[in-house]
Amino acid sequence: MATITCTNCGKETLAGRRYCPLCRSPGYEPQETDSEGNVIPWPRAETSTDEFVSPPVPGLSVVFYAIALLALAGGFFLASELWPTLSYGQSPTTQEALPALLALTGGILQCAIYGAIGEAIRYLNGIYRNTRSTHH
Repeated sequence: MATITCTNCGKETLAGRRYCPLCRSPGYEPQETDSEGNVIPWPRAETSTDEFVSPPVPGLSVVFYAIALLALAGGFFLASELWPTLSYGQSPTTQEALPALLALTGGILQCAIYGAIGEAIRYLNGIYRNTRSTHH
């Protein structure tokens, strides 16, 4: 059975790993050895190791990030427009401030939801890219 030796810490493990299980080094150069200890050339992916450390952000994620920022800005804008105008020194009652606070809360929640969707798409894209490169 072939093994891989991490050049960073020297840990030996089964072949097929992209990261060292001991030091978690993402860019280590694995050396596969056969039963006699001879080094077997490691099949290289067509992309560099840096791409797996920081994969590019998919376009759909960027769209969701932009929507998240627009939702947050919209929440702030609506809250400022709906905030009751009172004379100096007066504070609004809860009923007067409630529409503005709801608009602000809605904008913050939408921003969080759309941002989470963008992050999920980016995470799934990373899984897809990693799986595609290890099985081909």
